[in-house]
Parts: sequence; structure tokens; C-alpha cells
Amino acid sequence: MGDIKHRNIVTLHGCYTAPHYNLLIHELLPNGSLDALLHGRRSMTNNILDWPSSYKIALGAARGISYLHLLIIDSTCKVKTQVEEHETREGVHISMEFVLPH
Repeated sequence: MGDIKHRNIVTLHGCYTAPHYNLLIHELLPNGSLDALLHGRRSMTNNILDWPSSYKIALGAARGISYLHLLIIDSTCKVKTQVEEHETREGVHISMEFVLPH
């Protein structure tokens, strides 16, 4: 996952695994997730999305997912759209769950 480079995919810098938790270290997205923005887990006063912004986010997420679709086979992915502060670049944060043989 760390080798994947695309304008609409959040860069993964590293990971850490331990018996009780796993961590993914990715690039900083100061505005947090779109999910938090839409569902009130952040202050909505300065972060109301207009239709052009919503469209750009949806299109960017779709482009990131389309790119990943070409690379990832036989896996399950959970996609969370991320919003970045300084650019209107949309990233896709991917959590992979691979099915391992028993």
C-alpha cells in the first residue's frame, strides 16, 4: 500500500502492529474526514459544503477508487473519504482486510 501514488489517494507512510491494535500512519489531512464533517463530529460553522465542493469530493473519491480497483484484487476495502485543507484534493483512506488461508 505504501507504494501506491495517486492524486486522489492518501499517502500511507507506515504501519505498526501489536497484539491488541494496529496503526496506519498516513499523510496529515487537517480538515479530517468527510464523514465527520457531514455527521456533525466537527464544527459545521466554517465547513458547510456547497454543491460544487461536494461534486469535486465525490469525483475525486471515485477517481481514487477507480485507480485502486485496477491494483487490488481479491481483497475487501473500506473507503473513507478525506478532505484536505490547503488544496481541494480529495483522498481515499483505505483499510485492507486480506483473507488468509487457515
